[in-house]
Amino acid sequence: KKAGGTPFSCEDVSIDYEPLFLPVSQINDTRRRAYEGLYGVMTAPPERAVREVAECAPDSVCRRSEPARYAFFANAAAVGDVAREYFDRIYIPLYDVFGLGSGVGAEICPYLHPVIHPSEEDDVRAALSALAKRGFKHAAVSNPGHIGYAKAEGFSVLCDIGANVFNEKTARLLLGYADEATLSPELGTGALSDICEKTGAGYTVYGRLPLMILQSCIIRQTAGCAKCAERRENGDGFFTLRDRTGARFPVRGSEHRSVLYNSVPIYMGDKEAALPECGFRVWRFTCESKNRCDKIVSMYKEGRTPDFPCMRIQKYNLEARNEK
Repeated sequence: KKAGGTPFSCEDVSIDYEPLFLPVSQINDTRRRAYEGLYGVMTAPPERAVREVAECAPDSVCRRSEPARYAFFANAAAVGDVAREYFDRIYIPLYDVFGLGSGVGAEICPYLHPVIHPSEEDDVRAALSALAKRGFKHAAVSNPGHIGYAKAEGFSVLCDIGANVFNEKTARLLLGYADEATLSPELGTGALSDICEKTGAGYTVYGRLPLMILQSCIIRQTAGCAKCAERRENGDGFFTLRDRTGARFPVRGSEHRSVLYNSVPIYMGDKEAALPECGFRVWRFTCESKNRCDKIVSMYKEGRTPDFPCMRIQKYNLEARNEK
C-alpha cells in the first residue's frame, strides 16, 4: 500500500528468499526510487528525430528543398496574376472553377464545401465529373467522408485541416485514402517537423482559420439570402460578426450555411528559418481583396514582418498567441 502519491499500486509480490537483512528504511527507499524511475520513463517526452545535414562544398550555396505552395481562395475574384505566378496550385470553391478564366502559372483546382447534404450529392458528382473531363486533376476536401466523391472521378485528393490530423498515426491512416494531408494548425513546429518528415504532409503558413460551420445560417437570419447572393456576386461575399471585445470575425454564407473565420490570420513570412521542411505549405485567402493578396505574396517573397495583428506557429502545441 506504500505507493505514495504515484499512480501505481501493488498487485502481486514474489520473493526469491535467501538469508538477507534489510532495514525498513532501505526497503522503502528502494521502492520509492523504483516508482520514481518508472514514472520518469512513462512521462518522458518522445525522442525527436534529428537528421544529419551534409556540409556544403567550398564555394557552393546550401539550399533547403522547396516545398510546394498551395493557396485556398474563398473568393475566386481575388485570384490575380501575382498569385498564379507564385503558387503551384490554387484551390477555389467547386462551382466557382467553371467561371474562372484560364491563365498561365498555378494549376487551378476545386475544393468541396465541408458539409454536403444528401440532396446535394448528385450535383457535386456531376460538377466533379465535368471538371475531370476538362482535364482537372487535383481536388481538396475538408471532410474525410468526401474523399470518395473526388476519387470516383479520378482526382488526386488533398484532405485539408477539417480532418484534424494531429499525429503521425492519423496522417498515415488518412493517407491510405487521400493523396495528401494538411496537418492541424494547432500543432507546433516540433510536431510538424516530426510528422512531415515521416509522411510528407503539409501545414498552413498564412490565413484566417475556419472556426466553425453554422448549419443555421446567421446571414440568412439577419441580412437575408438576397443580400448574401448580391454580395457574393458583386463583392467578396463576406459579412462581419463582432464580439464583445470589438474583434471582427469574417462570415461567409454558402448553401444556406455560414462559415465563421478567425479575426486574425496566421502569418509566418518573416519566420522562414523557423519553418520545418514539409511536402507543401498552404496559404488561405478569405476576405482579402486581390490587391491585398498580392501584397501578402510580396511580403512572403521578401520575408517582411507583418504590419497587422496576426498569430504565429509556436515551437510547441497550443501556444499560439496574438501579436499586436
